[in-house]
Amino acid sequence: MPYAEGRTFYDADSHVMEIDDWLPQYADPDVRDRIRPLYLGGAGKLADKAKARKWIFATIFFGAAFVGLTAGWFLGQRHLVRSRSDLFSPQPLRRLSALGFLQSQEEVETVRLLRDYLSWESQPMLRRRAQGILRRLESTLATTKAGG
Repeated sequence: MPYAEGRTFYDADSHVMEIDDWLPQYADPDVRDRIRPLYLGGAGKLADKAKARKWIFATIFFGAAFVGLTAGWFLGQRHLVRSRSDLFSPQPLRRLSALGFLQSQEEVETVRLLRDYLSWESQPMLRRRAQGILRRLESTLATTKAGG
């Protein structure tokens, strides 16, 4: 553009498109009920697209949250099963790792599993670790049972 060469221009005309209910959610509670909805009747198809997009994004967000929670639960269950099978692994480090995981599982089933493990384990260090975890879990479960 020949007339603009060598000059700096600042364009303050932003062309922002708001949807009709954007303002009340940011307003103070004492004035929120006095705010009229934004009238977008003159905006035409662009305003309708913005409203539709809002619902599409909300649907996608909640769908993705559901998928994420489901995947997290599934992976957690898989980790639990793998940790329990690693407890009887021929590799001592896997057994140590499984003990570390099981110490946070405050369930009667974990106590039974640790008792089976102690009758099987031959390494003194791992036996001491399992005995400490077992004592703590039994104490916690006894306290929980007595209190509730």
